[in-house]
Amino acid sequence: MKDHVSLLEAIAKLVKKGKAVVLHIYGDGSNAYRRTLEQQVDDLDIRNQVYWHGHTNQIWEALKNIDILVSSSAHSEGTSNSLLEGMVAGRVIISTNIGDARRILIEKTECGYLIPPKNVDSLTQTIETVLEQPQNALRLAQNAQQVVKKYYHVSTMVETYIDLYQKVLS
Repeated sequence: MKDHVSLLEAIAKLVKKGKAVVLHIYGDGSNAYRRTLEQQVDDLDIRNQVYWHGHTNQIWEALKNIDILVSSSAHSEGTSNSLLEGMVAGRVIISTNIGDARRILIEKTECGYLIPPKNVDSLTQTIETVLEQPQNALRLAQNAQQVVKKYYHVSTMVETYIDLYQKVLS
């Protein structure tokens, strides 16, 4: 589901362009998938740019380590908790246009970058844009914090459910 392959290729392209980038990968998957990704990292010669963290329950600490949150899902994604968590933390968000990403990042207020899935060139260019236009990236991150507070706060979600139940019951 997560297209780490394209993300690693984008990082390699940025490194070849002389960009100072590092990639922190959180989460765990199958051992076979991890070995495949590690081989790709070696083949692309980006071992010094990739940090493997595995599963963490310390989401907010992990978010402190990053400037850009990339969600490179290739096939499907519902309402992504990682996008919402990144928005709360004020991180710049780059996401593939999968699942609810458009609704979360674009429909209410522009607060992130949407790219086509499995598109290494678009991902590379978008990361480069973030690096070269930090003021725009900061504006989007600030918008993201406001959107998540307004539309995804627990009290807002509870009110929405109460309204829905009242409509159904009446």
